[in-house]
Amino acid sequence: MIFSPTTINWTNYFEIIHHFGSARARRLVRERHYVENNDLELLDHPSKELYIMHFTDFREILGITVSESRKIVEEAFDEYGNLSPADQAIVFKNFFGNFRFLEIFYLSSQVFGDGPNYMSSLITCIDANKIDEWVTVKDDVESKDELQTSLQGFLEEYLILIAPMLRIDKLTEREFHALLVLAFCDNVIDLPLSAEIFKMFEKMRLKVIEEMQDYYKNDMRLNDFSERLGNLLIVSHGAGEAGIIFYKELRIYNTIFNFYFDDLLIRETFLN
Repeated sequence: MIFSPTTINWTNYFEIIHHFGSARARRLVRERHYVENNDLELLDHPSKELYIMHFTDFREILGITVSESRKIVEEAFDEYGNLSPADQAIVFKNFFGNFRFLEIFYLSSQVFGDGPNYMSSLITCIDANKIDEWVTVKDDVESKDELQTSLQGFLEEYLILIAPMLRIDKLTEREFHALLVLAFCDNVIDLPLSAEIFKMFEKMRLKVIEEMQDYYKNDMRLNDFSERLGNLLIVSHGAGEAGIIFYKELRIYNTIFNFYFDDLLIRETFLN
């Protein structure tokens, strides 16, 4: 992925580009290693090398995404390092819920458009029309029929959020990276954090919006960018809603279906 410079003085923008790019490269290596060792089925796609993910694959690839996303936050945001360990855990959990949805949405829009396939990681995907194939004999999980019912319910919740977004104009790469900054500082109002931290987040959020306005006017040459900026904020808000669904999903897998997550960071950050 090639990133070109811009004349705008982006807050955290170049840090996000650099560290997201580095994490993406590491993730690709780790995901391909997992795919090769677990014989995932290759999707019939005209131009991309993509693999069909099943339920157990979700757990293992999620661990890769979580660990590399933690590095993005630690390295791209100086503000994160100034927080207490307890606040860092809260902020990272919020960031990851946002980040995961934003990446799935962005990659899905670039690769597939408006369904029924959706990206689930950098090189794996799911088919929303074949939910009965998500849980296979190799998946070591209890109550598979009930699990498929739960998966269908979660899928419908996600589609309510993502389907309208896939019908708006595709995000540019710069918009996507701006959303990653918003993933750190937006959708935080209900978090148990201090007023000082909220003030810091709001300052970052307003700066991102200001810089996006400059981008729309000066780089995209839009005379009226209100709809595009509004769509960007709708996506950001939707990411927060998706994060709530995601953590509910993880808790149900873990408590009802005894689907154990080996990854310590997942257990400590998301399931406590």
